[in-house]
Amino acid sequence: MNCLKQWLKSKLHIKKSENSATYNYKNFACELCTMPYPKSLKYLNSKSNTIITDLLEYDDVQLGSNYIVLETLNKENNLTGALHLLVFDQVKKEVAIGRGSESHVRISDISVSRTHGIIELRDGKV
Repeated sequence: MNCLKQWLKSKLHIKKSENSATYNYKNFACELCTMPYPKSLKYLNSKSNTIITDLLEYDDVQLGSNYIVLETLNKENNLTGALHLLVFDQVKKEVAIGRGSESHVRISDISVSRTHGIIELRDGKV
C-alpha cells in the first residue's frame, strides 16, 4: 500500500501557497488496465482488521488542523483534475478562490471570477 501511495504521489504536480496546496493529477488510472483509481480504499490488513485509507495523502496538514479539500474534475473524464487543500490556522482564517493573482487557490478558467469566492473559518466551522 505504501509503495502504491508513493508511486501515485510521484505522478502529482503540487503547487503550494501560504495556506493552500493544489495537487494536479493527470491520468489517475492504472497504466496496465486503465481502470481509474479511487480516492480511497477499504481493505483487510494482516490481522484481518478493516482499514480505510486515502490513496492521496496531504503532507501539509498538521494533526489537529482545520482544513477542507475541494476537487476539480474534468468534464470529459474523471482521470484528470485537481485537489485543493485549504488549511486554516489561528492567523489565516480565510482562503480566496479565483483566477486572479491575489487568490490563494488559482483556477485558470475564464468562467471563474478574479475573486470567485472566499471560504472562511468561523467558530471552528467553514
